[in-house]
Amino acid sequence: MCETHLKGRYDLKVIDICQQPQLAAEGQILAAPTLIKRFPLPLRRLVGDFSNRQRVEMALNLTTV
Repeated sequence: MCETHLKGRYDLKVIDICQQPQLAAEGQILAAPTLIKRFPLPLRRLVGDFSNRQRVEMALNLTTV
């Protein structure tokens, strides 16, 4: 999705909450998987199942539908 909608305009960081619990705490990540979109505002947090691509794109405001 990033390459399709945001090519060259994204920074993706993967945190293993078991290996890096301090980073999970700093990001206020309480469940996995969690996706946090910081910019552009507003900040969005998606938690849970990301298998429905259309739903994820809509939640991140990546589609015009």
